[in-house]
Amino acid sequence: MPRYPLVHPPPPSPAEIEATKRRRALKRWRPKGPFAFFSLPFELRQYVLSILLVQESVVDLEPTNHRMIGKPLQLLLVSKRMHEEAYKIFYSRNTFRLFPVHRDFFKTEDILLTRLPPRYRAEITKLDLRLGPHWADPPRCWTLGYGQARGGRNRDKSGLEDCVSLRQLKVFVEVDPSHPIFNGWRVDERFYTDFCGGILKRICVLAPNLEGIEFDGWESVKLDGPLMRELRWEARVAGKKITYGLERGWDEEARRLSEAASTIHTPGQVPMKALENAVDAISLQA
Repeated sequence: MPRYPLVHPPPPSPAEIEATKRRRALKRWRPKGPFAFFSLPFELRQYVLSILLVQESVVDLEPTNHRMIGKPLQLLLVSKRMHEEAYKIFYSRNTFRLFPVHRDFFKTEDILLTRLPPRYRAEITKLDLRLGPHWADPPRCWTLGYGQARGGRNRDKSGLEDCVSLRQLKVFVEVDPSHPIFNGWRVDERFYTDFCGGILKRICVLAPNLEGIEFDGWESVKLDGPLMRELRWEARVAGKKITYGLERGWDEEARRLSEAASTIHTPGQVPMKALENAVDAISLQA
């Protein structure tokens, strides 16, 4: 057999030698004691806590909460200082659902806000309102009203008055039961429309610091339908800034309706009547 000359690999470069030393040192390193988390700068601590506590989905009453958010919230039990920094991040940077949509909590008398202490509610900045589930018979916990408090005075039972940092409300509409396809299944044509409009009106009254409302919905929900007209009307009356989410993409349609309403408006008409005329005109053109 032919003999081949031995080929030696080239010697490692100084950078490769240094990288190998670092890897070996890391393998041998063991922590000597507890990590001094509070020795980090405040901004870095906030960044680390946000990675652990900010959820990708809306926080709601769910049977799986003990697995999904229970473990991260154990940070609040580490120490008083950790609790003061962690709870503000969790409640200010997550979105919380106002009314439960899981069927296991339809019969509950306490919504998510009422289960939280006032100091936690005061940090909430974003709420989510899901409209459509159980539209034929809304759960009894889907109410916003006043109850008797200590001293004989009335107090908001939902806890919304304590949400002094609330700035954004996201309203997602799953279905509009006023559509003729629901004839025979609903209480009457205006029942759910008036019900949802009343909820949004109460939210605007109980949360005076609320600045904007974002509307979104499934493809079957029409921006010029009775339910969305009622919701947008209540938002305008309350003086809230209206925006639209990415799921439905209503921005262009809302601009078209607004332009049509401005051209059809006549003296003496209220804005809502002019908008209804615009919707009728667009429907005839289509």
